[in-house]
This record gives sequence, structure tokens and C-alpha cells, in this order.
Amino acid sequence: MNNESYLSELAGSLQMRGANSARTSEAVAEVENHLSESGEDPMEAFGPPDEYAEQLLLREERRADEAADARWVERTFRATAFGEMRVLEDAGRQGWELTDVGYYALNCRRPRDLEAVRRWEYSRRVSADHQAVLEDMSALGWEPCGLWLPFHYFKRSL
Repeated sequence: MNNESYLSELAGSLQMRGANSARTSEAVAEVENHLSESGEDPMEAFGPPDEYAEQLLLREERRADEAADARWVERTFRATAFGEMRVLEDAGRQGWELTDVGYYALNCRRPRDLEAVRRWEYSRRVSADHQAVLEDMSALGWEPCGLWLPFHYFKRSL
């Protein structure tokens, strides 16, 4: 298996297991850097992509459990592409901050301390050109908070 197909399968395996976009990109970049520096075969260095993805996420899950941040309450809202902006509008008014998106899932968090709750507004753009959307929305004061191709999600504090 060549490096490109290994990295592609690894990305797919991580996403299928629920890794968010940022974590998937980070893991793929780390593996790609290692392979380019070492010249190793990816199967010899890391094993099959789905097994490596599983190991990687299990290690991270254990670390996250050990260092769980009690300052936040997390919640996943279920929605389709047709109704998710209404769900996000309501959630944002209640102080829920979108942290990532997934298949029928809007992953949000809110401070346990209700005095620290901020209200949010959200925007979604549809495009295959991630960089152009990111530049346009950042120029308007929006912060990226999720990617589910071709949907790009942005937030800003009210």
C-alpha cells in the first residue's frame, strides 16, 4: 500500500470512528511527516489503517477521561442538514457553543458556571473550496467550528 492510499484510508477510518475534522487532519499530518522523514512503509510503521485509527482514538479517549474538564457540560444535538441551522440558532441563544459536527450530530458545550455562559450565532456555507470559505468568513469575524464536506460551519459570540 502506498503512502497516499494509506493516509486516505486512515482519514476515513478516523472519521468513521467519530474523530473530528481537526483531529483527523492532525493525525494524518503526523503520520505523513513520519513517513516522509523515515521512508518507512506505512503498514510496517503503523499497521493497518483501521487498527491504527482505533488504537489512536482509544489512547486519546483514555487521556481525555483522565483529564476531564469539569468546567464544561457537553451535549450533542441531533439534526439533519435541513433543520440544523434552526437547532443551532436556538442552542446558541441558550449558550451552547458548537465544537464540531458529525453525521446527524451537532456537538456543543456550555460552561457549568452559568455566569460564564455566552450566547452564540452560527453560519453555514456550502463549498468545495475550504480555503476560500475560511478566508471570506474569517474576514467577516466568523470563527470555524466544524466541517462536514461540503458544509463549513462558523460561529461568533453575540
